[in-house]
Amino acid sequence: MENRLTNILQGISFSNEEVLTIILNNLDEIFILVDRDLRVAHITEQTKEKLRKNFGISISKESSVPELVSPERHASMYQIYRDVFEGQERTTITEVNTLTGVMVFETHFKPARNTDGEIVGALISSKDITGIKKAEDLLKVTEERWRFALEGANQGVWDWNVQTGDAFFSDSCKKMYGYKPGDEKGWIEEWKAMIHPDDRAQMNRAIEEHLASADPYYESTYRVKAKDGNYKWVLGRGMLIRDEKGKPLRMIGTHTDITQQVTAEQTYKLLFYSNPLPMWTYDLETLKILTVNDAAVNHYGYSEGEFLSMTIKDIRPAEDVASLLELVQKIKSLRYCKQLSRLLKKGGELTLVELSTHILQDSNNVLVVAQDITSKIKAEQELKQSNERFLFASRASSDAIYDWDLERNEIYWSEGLQTLFGFDPREVPISLWENLIHPDDRERVHNSILERRIPVCKGGRKF
Repeated sequence: MENRLTNILQGISFSNEEVLTIILNNLDEIFILVDRDLRVAHITEQTKEKLRKNFGISISKESSVPELVSPERHASMYQIYRDVFEGQERTTITEVNTLTGVMVFETHFKPARNTDGEIVGALISSKDITGIKKAEDLLKVTEERWRFALEGANQGVWDWNVQTGDAFFSDSCKKMYGYKPGDEKGWIEEWKAMIHPDDRAQMNRAIEEHLASADPYYESTYRVKAKDGNYKWVLGRGMLIRDEKGKPLRMIGTHTDITQQVTAEQTYKLLFYSNPLPMWTYDLETLKILTVNDAAVNHYGYSEGEFLSMTIKDIRPAEDVASLLELVQKIKSLRYCKQLSRLLKKGGELTLVELSTHILQDSNNVLVVAQDITSKIKAEQELKQSNERFLFASRASSDAIYDWDLERNEIYWSEGLQTLFGFDPREVPISLWENLIHPDDRERVHNSILERRIPVCKGGRKF
């Protein structure tokens, strides 16, 4: 792969090293290359600025990494680097206090290898996922509102007993795949066989990783064969329930039908092939992919050989090819641009990415860096969808649904309150609702609410 890149880069001036630097400096992620002596071998200007702004520290080439880390974190830090220098990859998610407030970072540690395959250091990339975590927290709150009403809203619900292997699928779930409520025999037993062969390994791996993780929520997309023989794309979402010892007991959830370039200089070769972001180069006239790094191979599922037999049109949805050709003409005049695009993985999954593209100097080749923002957009969309589901479920139900915030003593009423009792939901605070309860029932209702509270260590009680 590197010989191919060397041939492409022959005759290109040193300024192409600056091309990659410019692109990396304009990405949101932090990039640092650390040598085996735990000293900084390479750091982008963008990273220097982020560290200065968020942590008030200055870092440059040859800086000692241990001196930048608090003593209480040295043990875990050394263990991570030992693992990386032995060929492993590590990922951490850390919540830290910065000069601008609490932030959450996802950090990847990957071995950096030279042309002989020797591990000469560690490539560190870190991104701010604070916004995603906040969206996930909000999503959790809104999901609690609509989860109990999901079955009545005709969604596909499943319940899997992890211990016994037994599973339950709601009638609406069976209907989604073309089965009738009475189609019980063979339905559960044949479930795994219904998953598309290309998706089985990925799904099994995702479930195994989820059972071993501390995250109670699960999400995956895959194809399922319906009764008529056609495959449906399914968004599977679930919640893992554990016993008091943390052992997985059940999973309950829903099914929704949702039918670069581097230079000849060694450091930049290292940054290209070891970069955690997918990168490739292509010919501006033929659009043929010329080189590709490991991150692109791993992320999109195509082998290196498959990538090199394709054009950039082959990794776009058919409906996006026309706009891609327009963009190519734009790149010819601007030489550098950023844009949001949809790219196809080998299994057909669509990803939303931010592409940074630059024509290499004295060349007809284009360097591309792809930054996947699917998770961020997905979290925002799911939060919106979750609110819409709850609103739809509450409007479709004749019941008066409420959500009582005990800390602020605020209550939300669905439109069913007006349907059942004639009250405007916006004009009924909790104090008024208590007064509307029949005098003979008021004490009993009040006591039943108090019984749901538990004592806390600092005194008093909470729900």
